[in-house]
Parts: sequence; structure tokens; C-alpha cells
Amino acid sequence: MIRSKQFNIRFRLDNPIDQEVFKVLDDLNVSIHKSKNRFVINALYDYIHGYGAEYLEKQAKRENYITVEEYEKKRAEDREQIRNEVYQDLIRFLATVNVSRTVAEIQSEKQTGSYTAGINPVPNNEPQAELPSAMMDDIMKWS
Repeated sequence: MIRSKQFNIRFRLDNPIDQEVFKVLDDLNVSIHKSKNRFVINALYDYIHGYGAEYLEKQAKRENYITVEEYEKKRAEDREQIRNEVYQDLIRFLATVNVSRTVAEIQSEKQTGSYTAGINPVPNNEPQAELPSAMMDDIMKWS
């Protein structure tokens, strides 16, 4: 019956992560942690059970790829954000155009002397249309 198995680890000292881990293991106080072997086993055990073995296996297989579901979700979020930004820009643009047009009309009316502070008079040469009595009653109800 085999009571133990051996596993070797190689550290690439040109990799900052490998350097950091190597330094921790090299400087490890064995009077506190019993042995470097026990420290590594405990650290790996905590890591695996902290994240779950399924998650770690998925991450190892996955690398930097995303699933179709993740892509579709991100795409929908991006489309919604873009739609909202376009609506906001359109509203700002329309408000600016309306205000600019109104200001230009007021200035033009002031220059010609026909400015009436928001009241749009009917020119004298055009007959005034009569409103139907039902419409007039509705207008009076609103006020």
C-alpha cells in the first residue's frame, strides 16, 4: 500500500507571481507551519474548498473565453446602454433646436415689432375660425 506520493513544483523566476510564491515558501517559518509540504497542502485545500472544485475546473478549461450566454448578456447590456445614450442625445438635440428656433422667432418678432409675449395673434387680413361649441365646452372644462 502506497502511503505517500511525491509532486515537484518548478518556479520560473522571471514570472513575478512565481517569484512571490517562491519567496514565501523559501522564507517560511517551519516552526509555525510544521513544514513547507504541509503549508502547500493546506493552502491548496483552502483554495479548492474556498472556490469549489467545479469552479476551479471550469476556470482551468475556460482560460479567457466567454460562453455564448455571457456574450449575449453583455451584448444586450451594451445595446441597452447605447439606446439610452442615443435617446438622451436626441432629447438634448431636439430641446436645443426647439429653444434655438423659439429664441430666433422671438428676436425676429421683436425686430419687426410684432412680438406679443407668447400670444400668437391672428393677422388682420385672415378671418378667425369659430370653434365648435362642443370643443369650446371641453376647453372650458380643462381650465
